[in-house]
Amino acid sequence: VVAEYGQRFLIRRASPATTIAGGVVLDPCVPDRTRLRDLDFYATALASNEPLDRLDAQLSRLDLVSVSDRRLLARTGLSTGELREGVRELERTGCLVPLTSGDLVHRDRLAAVRHGLLRSAEEEIRRRRPLRMLPRETLLRLGDRIAPQPVVEAAICSAVESGELVQHGEKLGIAGYAPDFSKRERDTYDAALAAVVEAGMSPPTLRELATLVGCEEKSLQTLLSTAEELGELVRVSAELWLPPAILGRYVALCEDKMNQLGSVTLSNLRETWGVTRKWAVPVAEHLDTMGVTVREGDVRRRPTGRDT
Repeated sequence: VVAEYGQRFLIRRASPATTIAGGVVLDPCVPDRTRLRDLDFYATALASNEPLDRLDAQLSRLDLVSVSDRRLLARTGLSTGELREGVRELERTGCLVPLTSGDLVHRDRLAAVRHGLLRSAEEEIRRRRPLRMLPRETLLRLGDRIAPQPVVEAAICSAVESGELVQHGEKLGIAGYAPDFSKRERDTYDAALAAVVEAGMSPPTLRELATLVGCEEKSLQTLLSTAEELGELVRVSAELWLPPAILGRYVALCEDKMNQLGSVTLSNLRETWGVTRKWAVPVAEHLDTMGVTVREGDVRRRPTGRDT
């Protein structure tokens, strides 16, 4: 026996022969994960006499919408032509959202995936305290348990656009989520930040800073990464962090020197910055990464097209 939308049915007991109940098939393929408390809501939508309403209700429960999915014909009572036309109409009205993969997803399903992803992200951030942001790849991995990757990527973009997620480079965090410091971590954080800021153009390295504040390097690195997420420090290398204002000073002096000479050597930069190679080398390499300079052998110049 093959069930399809709109068929009538009876539930009978064989012995003694008794009719128990009867009804109309609204969905012959109810997903296994459907919660009982959701059935009344979906049943109301699926019982509609309007084909577009029934299609809308069915698509809101799917990860990806495909007009070639023949199960939708049995689940909605629509013909192939009606299904294609219905999908086009729902896309036109914004109920279906196009994905970068070329697929479609219902806006309600996208919202549900976004909600689940934010909840998973918050749990992961709590586990990684005091960090308040996650690498994008970690967020995608968390989303693998919720929906296919194209839907997860769209949910991340939607959450960033809505302001529910904040982005810092390749990291993402919950908006308004403050670092969860213990008292000891807060004291260490404040002491390390003060030491870096007070040192100006030549701050202590990670190892020196760990000795200075009395903290293990691994723990201190986590605290400095939190400062980077908060915009209070910039990671220049594995061993060196700078306040944004100091990094800006390095950039300005470098650009002034390039304006004078056209191209500069590391020795030129070291003298201009007033620091030794200990700081000049990692900062110069970071400026290459930032696109402030382009290295050609032993000299660096302004990238082509960059304003003076």
